[in-house]
Amino acid sequence: MAPRPNEEEAVAPRPPRSNVGLEAALQAQIAGVVEAAGLDLIEFRMLRSGRGIRLCVFVDRLPGKGLVDIEDCATVSRKISTVLEADDPIPGAWDLEVSSPGSKRLLRHAADMERFVGVRARLQLQQDLHHGGGRETVVGDLVAVTTTDASGASGVAAPAGGATVADTTVILDVGGGQQRLIPLKLVQRAHLDPTFEQWEQLGRRAGMATSMDADAVASDETAPAGVAAKE
Repeated sequence: MAPRPNEEEAVAPRPPRSNVGLEAALQAQIAGVVEAAGLDLIEFRMLRSGRGIRLCVFVDRLPGKGLVDIEDCATVSRKISTVLEADDPIPGAWDLEVSSPGSKRLLRHAADMERFVGVRARLQLQQDLHHGGGRETVVGDLVAVTTTDASGASGVAAPAGGATVADTTVILDVGGGQQRLIPLKLVQRAHLDPTFEQWEQLGRRAGMATSMDADAVASDETAPAGVAAKE
């Protein structure tokens, strides 16, 4: 039987990606755009919303480059939107929000923690180091990130020079003249938890005027600076 007109041109629809696969693909794609813009992707979240999918992207400047501002977020938002609109990887409607990490910034690795020495952080551990068993949360000011070499000697450094997570210890000042030494391999999740004074000091250290008030620091209510959407 001869094919009907246009039957040969018909293309079978692509099977829908799983949410996990789509999220991983989007994160990799967005990370490339953020890196090309000279910024650092701190966190990515893909959320279901009434309109479809919401993409929440948290970016910061690289260490030594100050803190991210509204213009940075708006710029990278436009770049991400351009890529997503061209490739069209998301079925249906989506919203994009690009924001600074805010005062509760995620600490992903030792270099992040070293960057914020002197600032209070909250570390969620895989186990209770004092009593064993269940998980433990430790809060204190970051003092140092140390690594231990094969000889057992230690020094303050991020584990970029050959040391691994297994070799790395985070030192926290938990108050009362006490310090806690936390093996990085036991840290399940960590984020900043600064006092109002520490957050203001971070802004001054970066040469920027921060206008966060005490309530904003406590609740971490940060509005997105770059917003885009596709119907």
